[in-house]
Amino acid sequence: MNDKIVRAERDSRSRALIMAAAALIILLNGAIQFGNHAYSDANARGAAWIVLVLLWMIVLASGGALFAGRDRRRLINDELSLLNRASVVATGFYAAMLSAVAVYAGDWFRPISVQDAIRMITAVALAAALSRYAWLELR
Repeated sequence: MNDKIVRAERDSRSRALIMAAAALIILLNGAIQFGNHAYSDANARGAAWIVLVLLWMIVLASGGALFAGRDRRRLINDELSLLNRASVVATGFYAAMLSAVAVYAGDWFRPISVQDAIRMITAVALAAALSRYAWLELR
């Protein structure tokens, strides 16, 4: 039993580190792709953002560990992780609202396409949620 708990603890820590890395990668992707219409066209590049956002939303909603067994997933997603996830959803929401306001105001000075605006808002919201989850799990 102790071995299972140690493994679950290690998996939980790994999940937090992966989420921190994902937050950084999502922000970098959003920044690199901003203004480049090749990433907004109806092709594989344009669809990649949709897939990325949906994938990380599923990971956040489920707590990750989708391929772990039921017992291991129960150990990884303990009460504290569930509370952290609830807090993370609020963080993501407020980050989305603040970034939406920033995009709205930013358009007064420089026109922003709908795709770029959505990419910025989702990148900031997901990065905020993922990084907060990582921080809460690692402290």
